[in-house]
Amino acid sequence: MKTSPVLIILSSFFFLVSCSTSKLIDQLDPSCINCKVEKTKIGHWSIYTDIEINAPIEKVWKILTDFKNMPNWSTSGFQGIDGNLVNGERITAKFKSDPEKDKITKYEHDIVVDSYSFGWKGDVFAMGMKDNHFYKLIELENNKTRMIQYDEPNSGMAWLMGRTVSKIMLKGYNKFNNELKVQVESDL
Repeated sequence: MKTSPVLIILSSFFFLVSCSTSKLIDQLDPSCINCKVEKTKIGHWSIYTDIEINAPIEKVWKILTDFKNMPNWSTSGFQGIDGNLVNGERITAKFKSDPEKDKITKYEHDIVVDSYSFGWKGDVFAMGMKDNHFYKLIELENNKTRMIQYDEPNSGMAWLMGRTVSKIMLKGYNKFNNELKVQVESDL
């Protein structure tokens, strides 16, 4: 069986991009002790980050869901949503992938909202990939809150680019978590 030159070129390109990018992103922020990326099965990855914030859960929730002001403190990554934070509503999630540029990427999702958590699942976000992305707050003792950001990129090109995409996402999620912590704790 003869292999198409186009297929060889495309495969080589994706392999080189994946390898070269992964070397840069393996150097994650050491302050993200509980961060991890795992391959759960072929074409399915899970990303987990959390951070402890020295503030009551109500305060963290107020700032996390103040989508109008989020771009004032979130320098990259999640920039908020357009739409209502109501379970089952169609919203537009906004992301900034490059802190040096003002370009905002938008994805439409059906939002899932529960007590001190929100997110979306299953909608396509890039290269045919789908995700299950959630923000969840857990009340801790002494007026502290744990903020968990969790995602599961899957389907589409996740079988080929999942590791690289997940590690890039992990780095952005950790940055967002730290910026949220600074914003909440400075607003006390």
